[in-house]
Amino acid sequence: MKKPIEELSNVLANIPTEKPMTTDAAYERMRGGFTAIALDDAPKDVKYAKKTIEMDVDKVEEAHKVDKYKYDEDQFVMGLKEHVDSTYSSHYGGTVQPVEFIMSNSETLDYLKGNVVKYVYRYGKKNGSNVQDLYKAVHFIMMMAKYSKE
Repeated sequence: MKKPIEELSNVLANIPTEKPMTTDAAYERMRGGFTAIALDDAPKDVKYAKKTIEMDVDKVEEAHKVDKYKYDEDQFVMGLKEHVDSTYSSHYGGTVQPVEFIMSNSETLDYLKGNVVKYVYRYGKKNGSNVQDLYKAVHFIMMMAKYSKE
């Protein structure tokens, strides 16, 4: 029978590297051939290995940790996505959106630029500091990027 530390090493060696496994999960996986032992009763080398593994997992998690954005850009982007998603179900109800009609008959981006200016200028004037106006402005900028490629 293998020593617990050897069995733990074998289990950990077969774990995909994309997602680190906790030591407890590794112990669960290796329980197949024998009963897992409580850490307090474990031999000194197993206690040391478990502590080392936990420290390594902490280092991996720390390396992949994303700090909170300073200006809450992640929250703004989530709100922008919700706004854009809602425009596909709540707008005018026809088969062709007005923007698509206008842009199919236009050779410039002026209509889109005008809407960017309109919503940025309107921000803070209609319904207070309504972030929806900023979402609309950014959405028109996204459309400008798409139409400028065509």
